Amino acid sequence: MPMAGIRCQGLALEAIIGMLPDTNEAVDDSPEVLVTEEYLRTLVAISNERFAENSSRTEKFRKRLLDLCQADACGTSQLDEVSQPKARKVAFEDAKTRQERKKAEGMTRRHALQQKHEKQSAPSQEDEELDLSSLIFMS
Repeated sequence: MPMAGIRCQGLALEAIIGMLPDTNEAVDDSPEVLVTEEYLRTLVAISNERFAENSSRTEKFRKRLLDLCQADACGTSQLDEVSQPKARKVAFEDAKTRQERKKAEGMTRRHALQQKHEKQSAPSQEDEELDLSSLIFMS
């Protein structure tokens, strides 16, 4: 059965709050506290907020995954839509086939651009027909 590990960035918290004494030099083995109790309470509050956010993200992920799996079981296969962008839904193709497909796509694109350019640069019939009635001839 395949397994996946999922990590969420941005919720980590690291802080040095104390240290253990060197066992060779210390008579007392108790840790040395480096922060005040107020700072420690602040760290606990921040940690609790991050745990709540992490729980919220985990629940959203779980619901979305269940929705996708249920849709897949029903045959609608939304997993493919999520896992692959629309442009990449091409079945596996060898290098030669891909090269031919890309060449054909490029030719189609170039032809469309040429047609667009011809339409823009070709003079319209209105441009060709000059309105000579507004001209004044001087002799």
